[in-house]
Amino acid sequence: MLSVKNLCAGYDGTPIISNLSFQVEEGKIVALLGSNGAGKTTALRSVVGKLKPSSGEILYQGKSVLNVPAHKMVELGIAMVPEGRLLFGKMSVADNLRMGAYRIKDKKRIQTRLEEIYEIFPRVKEREHQLAETLSGGEQQMVAIARGLMSQPKLLILDEPSLGLAPKLVGEMFEFIKKINQMGLTIIIVEQNATDTLQFSDYAYLINHGENVLEGTGMELLHDEKVKEIYLGIN
Repeated sequence: MLSVKNLCAGYDGTPIISNLSFQVEEGKIVALLGSNGAGKTTALRSVVGKLKPSSGEILYQGKSVLNVPAHKMVELGIAMVPEGRLLFGKMSVADNLRMGAYRIKDKKRIQTRLEEIYEIFPRVKEREHQLAETLSGGEQQMVAIARGLMSQPKLLILDEPSLGLAPKLVGEMFEFIKKINQMGLTIIIVEQNATDTLQFSDYAYLINHGENVLEGTGMELLHDEKVKEIYLGIN
């Protein structure tokens, strides 16, 4: 579904990632792991058109998307749930979700999609009339993911979905991610929470200093000494 080859990108002339390559097969959960500042979010921003790479190739369903603007990516079937959730705090949960379907003009289709989302996230349904800012951190993250699903994407990209959540809620969040993957959605997840993420990822890439240094199935990386070294900061 997605092929990233020899990607180089950064900010204001400062390179963050260099020659980064990874593949995402349809229907799979693929994790990009690495410590803070490794280049994970930079890679995602490049994929969704928010950052123009200096070189490299990004193919989505076999076609280059290097020059596709970010707002057009949704039409192609790519949705990203950003780090920090970025909800509209003064709007209701239901209105936040409708914002995720802003490119869908058919109101009946939007309402049908809303009802489908509520079946996946019953707790979001319970909170539909509340202001987003009144929700707990875990509930806000569920709303953020639900909003991403409103556009009916083929590829969902999650940037640090467990950030700031209590351990109990992290497990619950990952269960929701597995559930929507089992419904046929392809997922890229960027996480610092390596141990838990590797347990349910089909494949994973370890990024260090902007480069892909290791790849394999989730279970392979879970038991790899190099993963432990990088996360412990041992060079």
